Amino acid sequence: MDENTEKLFEKIEILFSNFEEIQEKINKLIENNETTWIFRGQSNEEWEIESSFKRASDNYFIKEKKEDYFNIEKNLIREFKRKAHNYISKEPKDTLEWISLMRHYGAPSRLIDFTYSPYVALFFAIESMSFHENNDNNILECAVHCINTELFKNEFYTPNNDGKKYKRIDCFLKNTKNKNFVLNISPYYLNERITIQQGTFLCQLNIENLFEENLKGNFKLIEKEKNINRKDFYKKITIRLTKKDRQKLIDKLHRMNINLATIYPGLEGFARSLSTRMKLNS
Repeated sequence: MDENTEKLFEKIEILFSNFEEIQEKINKLIENNETTWIFRGQSNEEWEIESSFKRASDNYFIKEKKEDYFNIEKNLIREFKRKAHNYISKEPKDTLEWISLMRHYGAPSRLIDFTYSPYVALFFAIESMSFHENNDNNILECAVHCINTELFKNEFYTPNNDGKKYKRIDCFLKNTKNKNFVLNISPYYLNERITIQQGTFLCQLNIENLFEENLKGNFKLIEKEKNINRKDFYKKITIRLTKKDRQKLIDKLHRMNINLATIYPGLEGFARSLSTRMKLNS
């Protein structure tokens, strides 16, 4: 992001001393509000929030060709629906369940993972931090993004004040690439992983644009109704950790039953958790 671009969020920095300091920051955020917050952990503080579809498009698409991202996404969904029966025993019931399943297995999607649990988000942030240098005093920064769900309360959305009302699912059925807006959506039937991780999704309408540019559409809509400070609705907790600090946090979360074996069900989670056990036993 350009340094001159206005930040939508308030940045809260923590130089790690103990787990209780992080709890205090999170509890202060939650308890002082009657509204619900959702969280996303990222292992690098400098990373912006972006969808896997946006990352894939930046990696594979040639911008000069002006690809029609909406039709590309539509074709991906169609191909997944046609071939998924070879791998699953029960098919989803509607479009949102299909797209949630695609995201579950790593297909490019405009859905962005969030969770209602700040501690699950914290685990995702710290677990995948990469301390490549063999230096226990090396400091890295991860982040937990915290967003107030009051930004997504409308049953219908009216992006760009065009006077038209759209249902939430319409973003997958109609081309909304010129509509900067973000929806908070979840399938009616939650799969096992979403349930365990207390997960939900944020979905940007304009899949060609940055997430924060889409989110500005939500702020514009709510600012017409209320006199708000944007940073009261979006906070970014940045945590600076050494390798030893990270180990202490992983151990603390493990004792809260938050680890790879519990948040990823089945053999996959157990196998992935063995790397974390190396950290705990070292």
